[in-house]
Parts: sequence; structure tokens; C-alpha cells
Amino acid sequence: MEHRIPRRTIARRSLEKQNDQPREDRDSDPIVNCFQINSLRVEMKPYRLVAGAGNHVADRSAIVAHGRGKREVKVKAALLGGIVTAALLVTGCHKEPKGQILAIVNGEEISMQELNAELQGANIPDTVDRKLLRKQVLQRLIDRKLIVQKAREQGLDKTPEYVAQQRRMEENLLVTLLGQKIASQVPMPDDRDVAQYIADNPTQFGGRERLLLDQIQFAAPKDVKQLLTLRDAHSLEALAAGIQKLGLPMTRGKGVIDTGRLDPQLIKLINQLPPGEPFVLPSNGQYVASVIVGRDPTPTPTPVAKTAAAELVRRKELVAESKAQVARARSTAEIQYQPGYEPDKSAIKQSQAKKEGK
Repeated sequence: MEHRIPRRTIARRSLEKQNDQPREDRDSDPIVNCFQINSLRVEMKPYRLVAGAGNHVADRSAIVAHGRGKREVKVKAALLGGIVTAALLVTGCHKEPKGQILAIVNGEEISMQELNAELQGANIPDTVDRKLLRKQVLQRLIDRKLIVQKAREQGLDKTPEYVAQQRRMEENLLVTLLGQKIASQVPMPDDRDVAQYIADNPTQFGGRERLLLDQIQFAAPKDVKQLLTLRDAHSLEALAAGIQKLGLPMTRGKGVIDTGRLDPQLIKLINQLPPGEPFVLPSNGQYVASVIVGRDPTPTPTPVAKTAAAELVRRKELVAESKAQVARARSTAEIQYQPGYEPDKSAIKQSQAKKEGK
């Protein structure tokens, strides 16, 4: 025999208003607004709990799923899963450019870090309006994002060429970052090392000069070995005749070389040449033959010389440390070659002999 008890009010709102709550939630809840979840249709219905003697029987609001034989626990689990999924995705629906996000281009964010990376290393004059410059750079970033998105739409990011170049850029970036890390760990040289470097390289400091030159600029021959025919030319006129004989176009003019900007070993070789003897150097895919016709002393001031020498010594140590790291990595690496691509052992021995000779 059922024992009924009067229905109790379980909320301040009427049952009709409770039944209408999902619609109110849909109208006010951003999750529901953003994601129209139709996979689970739910409604609020009263049900009656029948108990044995001494227990209460009450009408309450419950979630009842439309479906065959679906138990209440499954409905609640499904509903909870839908709410969690919507909650996780709500951020994507209501993305707004704020905080570290400067702009959103078709759902793709541009961060403050990206903008700063674009400006990194740029030599910005003090007279430039930095706020305006940042806005201009942001527009360039947006243009680039749009172009990239268009390229992805066409599947260009799936081509073998893209994969190969992406790998190369990633490797170069990692090499750069490792170099920066090594640089942060190499200290500045002491005063004794700096003074020794200045003494060993006078053409960069106290003996620095501007070499005044007569020059002939000429095109590179198809076969570089043809240049060997010019080695017996001991004047600029004789060199011009040899170039003309090879049928190479040439132009004559004047030039200047700052000894402080060239490798000290190269300047040492040039200074050892007899007066009037030409020397030939490559330049932008061509060659330039020069003869020294005058010298203009331009010694580097001592304070500037010390700062420059310290940086040059440190740079030399950085190069040495980088090479040492490569050598250590090679000594423990397992490298396999396809037949025909292995290194020439004789060339390796010659390279090692040169290093040992230095």
C-alpha cells in the first residue's frame, strides 16, 4: 500500500519555472550560446519515489533522457561530459585580444612575444615613435599570418620542399641558440690577453692604415684555373693585358682598403709584396686586382682599441669552443654513410695537418 505524503516545495520557483530553466540557461549561458549541443535532448519532469513503510515518498525534479532504456546515471554522465567539453572549448569561442595577445587572425593569435621577436636586433633611432612602429610591425605580422593561412589552405605545408626547408630552418635556429648559450658562458678576456692581441695585430690598432689603390674589376672566368695564367703579371698593366687576352670584361678605377677591417694574416701577406705588385681578391662574384699607390695612417685610439681587442679575443675563444663541441660530438657520434658519400680520408688528414701546423 502506497503511503503518500503531501508534495513539498523543493525550490522557490514553481515547477513550471523549473521546467523552463533549460531555456533560460540557454538564453543566458555563453556555453550554450556558443555550442548548440543537440546530441542529448533533456527535459525536466517530476517523478515519484515509492518507499516501504516508514520511508517518505516525494515528487522531485529529475533529468530524464529521451532514449530507449537509458538509465538516469548514464544520462547524468553524458550531460556532465557535454558540459565539460563545452567548458573546455568555451575559450576558443570567445577569444579576445587582451593581455599578451595583441591580435587574432582567423582564430590564430599574435602574441607580444612574436612582436618583440620581430623587433629584436633592429636598430631603432631615438626619434622614431616606438608605439607607432609597433603598430606597423603588427600589421606586417597580420599580413604574414594571412599569407601563411592561404598557403596552408593550398596544402603547401605538406610538400617535401616545405618539410626539408622547415627542418633546415629549425636546425639553424637551434645552432644559433646554442651559440648564444656558449657565448653567455665565455667570459671577457683579461687585460693581459687584450694587450697581447693588440701587440700581435698592429695593422688593426696602432699601425692601422687606409691603403689607396689603383684597381681593375673583372668578371670571373667559367674555369677558375684560367686565373693561373695571370700569376706572371707583376704590374697592373700586365694584368690588364692578361685579362683582355682571356676575353673577360673589366673596368678600371680607384679604391681604398682599411687594414683594420681585414684579416691580419691577409694584410701581412699584402704588406710583404714588392712595391707595384698587384694582388687579386674575390668580390661579389667577381675579382678585383689592386696595386697600392699610397698609405694613410689611421691609428685606432687606445680606449677604442682595448674594447675592440677584447671583443675580438672573446670571439676567437667562442669559435674555438664551438669547434671543440663539434669535435667532441663527432668523437662519440655514430655516423653512417651511403656508399660514395663518405668523406675523403686524405683530405681529412691534410686538414688535420694544417691545424696542427698552426
